Amino acid sequence: MAYRVLIADDEEIIRQGIEFLVDWERLDCSIVERCANGQEVIRFLEQSPSGVDIIISDIRMAGADGLDIARYVSQNQIPVQVIFLTAYADFSYAKTAIEYSVTDFVLKSDISEGLPRAVEKAKALLAQKQEEQKKRLDAEKLSRQNRRYHLESLLRSVALGTGPRAYDNLKDEEPYCVVTFEVTDSPQAVPSSGPASMAEPHIIRTALMDYDTVMIGLSSRQCCGIIFLDKSRHTAGGLVKALHDTIHIVEEYLKADAFAGVSREHLRMQDLEAAYQQSILALNNVFYSRNRVNCFDPKITDGKESPVLPSIQQLIESLSEALRSDSPETILGMLEDYCASFIKSGEPFHIFKKNMLSVYTVLTADVKQMDMMDEWEMQKADESFYTTVETSKTFFGIYESLRKYLALYLRLRENFSGTQSSLIRQVNSYIHKNYNQNISLQTIADTFLVSCGHLSRLYRKETGVSLISAINNRRIEVAKRLLKDPRNRVFEVARAVGIEEPTYFTHLFTQVTGVSPSAYRKQLESLGGHPL
Repeated sequence: MAYRVLIADDEEIIRQGIEFLVDWERLDCSIVERCANGQEVIRFLEQSPSGVDIIISDIRMAGADGLDIARYVSQNQIPVQVIFLTAYADFSYAKTAIEYSVTDFVLKSDISEGLPRAVEKAKALLAQKQEEQKKRLDAEKLSRQNRRYHLESLLRSVALGTGPRAYDNLKDEEPYCVVTFEVTDSPQAVPSSGPASMAEPHIIRTALMDYDTVMIGLSSRQCCGIIFLDKSRHTAGGLVKALHDTIHIVEEYLKADAFAGVSREHLRMQDLEAAYQQSILALNNVFYSRNRVNCFDPKITDGKESPVLPSIQQLIESLSEALRSDSPETILGMLEDYCASFIKSGEPFHIFKKNMLSVYTVLTADVKQMDMMDEWEMQKADESFYTTVETSKTFFGIYESLRKYLALYLRLRENFSGTQSSLIRQVNSYIHKNYNQNISLQTIADTFLVSCGHLSRLYRKETGVSLISAINNRRIEVAKRLLKDPRNRVFEVARAVGIEEPTYFTHLFTQVTGVSPSAYRKQLESLGGHPL
């Protein structure tokens, strides 16, 4: 590197002599400024404190002199080396110069030889300080990394309830709070886009870059973090606004609804477990407030007296009765009342998980009995809900997921029951179960004790397609899913959907989809395995 040199002397001929008597290029130096007095030097340093490495100054100058320059450099801790020039051996300045860490003295009569030696000494001191600075920065970086790793491990053990609670090496720093984020299923999410994931919460870190944060992912739907609050820069209101902005970014990025629960402010790291639990309670209070960001407040309720918590058997019987009586609009309200009562009851969370799985299983049991399996599977409802129950740590997350899929189920059920007669619903159920058998219009008509002509006319009238087309469409939809697996050969797929002759299967597949099974599989491969 080229060292930057500033020359200060009240005699222009001395400034010129310093510049021309020394081989600055050989010393790896360049002259960046020339000043006639100390005031000019100080003004330069005020405007550009890092713009120079070495100052060569006369000790005595009118107004501010060399000692004034050295004092300013010392008091402001500017990383620069000062060399004094003097016309005589006046060592009465030595004590003050040492106090301000002046690098060296050079007699003006010895500039050509003495100044290069002093500059080399200044360069060595600069290099030494730079090395010390680098070591200090490296040590601070390592310390920050160790602290972050320690806090991440501690937070993970607290959130997951595993491992020891190692507080010994942590000192209390600035105040902090714990925030837990959770995403729920979104009706607007595109199924093929993949699940929303909070396992790597880099979005949160980026959105909260103004805060010192330690974030960990807990599952694909949840993450939490410690947010340190610098009282000179941060306020409680500012944090809430930042969290609302963060929620907006998360929702845009993940295409899913997101919520946050915020603990109270804490000072001691030993309170981390309590802070985490507060963030979870705040997140559960979303059930009442529906706010995107909820701060911990144990007094939050829905303002109603909590009814007696019914048993899960009573709940399921009531929900099933609502379905049988064709009043499904009451189901979501009954479910919300039950969840509110359960939260207030203080019953263990794992019991709530088990109960919601039971509700989901019972209420959606007839999905396969109706002609709506394809849309249900497209939403990956079962897999998504079971994953939510397994990974969620809040009542609200499970309730929201169950509410979404029950709403989808009720909509499909309403469409199904509202447009088709009982006989056609039974026929569609029969096709969905027996598509892989040797079924035909005749076998189905015989099964339901009706004539082929009546069944054919009624089916086309209510569905808009022929019964044979419905059978073939069902077979081809299943075949398309089987063809996604490259291990399934075409003739094996044909047999799996009830067609023994591969040639006829290829003809039928091409007729329905517009491409042959082999061409369809190639299209899948080119699109990364996503269905057309």
